[in-house]
Amino acid sequence: MSLTDAELLHGDPVQVAAFLDITPRQLNNYRTGKTPLPGITRRLLQLRMDGDLAALMGDRWEGFRIGRDGLLYVPGWANGMRPEQIRAMFFVNQEAAALRSDVRALRLGNDARHLQRLRELVRIQPSNDRNAADDAQGDVLRPIHA
Repeated sequence: MSLTDAELLHGDPVQVAAFLDITPRQLNNYRTGKTPLPGITRRLLQLRMDGDLAALMGDRWEGFRIGRDGLLYVPGWANGMRPEQIRAMFFVNQEAAALRSDVRALRLGNDARHLQRLRELVRIQPSNDRNAADDAQGDVLRPIHA
């Protein structure tokens, strides 16, 4: 949806000018049409109005938006995400990659170094050392209820 300049510039003049980092006089020039609204300013105001990241970042961001609550909304997800949730996803992915690597190594052979690393990652307490690899693989493939 394309908004008019007047719609984009709507709101408290002091807040809009502060948001754009311009003087109130420059804002007035935009509002009266004396100065045309620059394209980047228009896209930034579009982001401010409806949160559509594609307006500022391009078509690859279609459907991603920043809500008025400050959360990032991703296509296909009903709830917005807080910054700490987004950062946590990277750590979860790193941990999952380490676990996959260790499971792969265990499947190739009973490597004590990988078994120790796997124990550290998932807190495995095997019943005896002879079956440690079998216990470790079973525990990795089962959900952890700690």
